[in-house]
Amino acid sequence: MVEKKKIKATMKQPVAKFMKNDLLAASGFSKLDIDILKVTLSDKEQYSLEQAKNEIKKFKEAI
Repeated sequence: MVEKKKIKATMKQPVAKFMKNDLLAASGFSKLDIDILKVTLSDKEQYSLEQAKNEIKKFKEAI
C-alpha cells in the first residue's frame, strides 16, 4: 500500500503549454498583465501558465 503512494507521488503530470495568443485570450489575466505578456513572450514558443505568471512577476519587479 505504501509503495503505491510513493509511485504516484513521484509521477509527474504533464504540464499544459500554450502559445502566446492563447494566453493573451485567457480571461485569468488583467489588462496590464496581458500587455506585459505581449512584450515578454515569444510568438514561436509555448508557455505553461506558471511560466507566464513568472514572466509577469519578473517584469513587475524590474519596474
